[in-house]
Amino acid sequence: TTKSTPSKRLASRPLVRFFTADTIVVVSPEKCTITAADKADIEKAVYWDNFQTRPVYVYKTERELTKKDARRHIMFVGCLHQFKRTNLFQIPVTKASKGFRFDNRQFDNPQDSFFYINPGANRMYLCKNNPEARHAFFAIGGTPFALHVFRNNRLIMTGYNI
Repeated sequence: TTKSTPSKRLASRPLVRFFTADTIVVVSPEKCTITAADKADIEKAVYWDNFQTRPVYVYKTERELTKKDARRHIMFVGCLHQFKRTNLFQIPVTKASKGFRFDNRQFDNPQDSFFYINPGANRMYLCKNNPEARHAFFAIGGTPFALHVFRNNRLIMTGYNI
């Protein structure tokens, strides 16, 4: 067997693969705009090797999303319960009136948020219940699991091994 180099091992991880795209479309619901702090966190996330270039981030609302965008890596940011196009969310988390549901639990606390990356590593979801709160993922980070649920800047659940 041959040993894989650290960069090859890292590239096999979905989170790293997501950020190897040349362009990432960042989508928010119409009524939950991305804050300057959100943009700074998104654009300062470093998941690439030294030889890779930083992706270009294109910010759109869900209404501005086109069929052409579907071929790009898309990051959904904002309040899940405010997104209207439910066909964009084929994920293990579901919308609730003021938050989201996972594993028969409702998360409607203003400090609740979740991170999910799909198996194809071309869709990432960084959703939170309070549009003004900083997403805990940027403060805490993640694990090898595809799904993380946070409350009050603490990781409280993980799931879906990737």
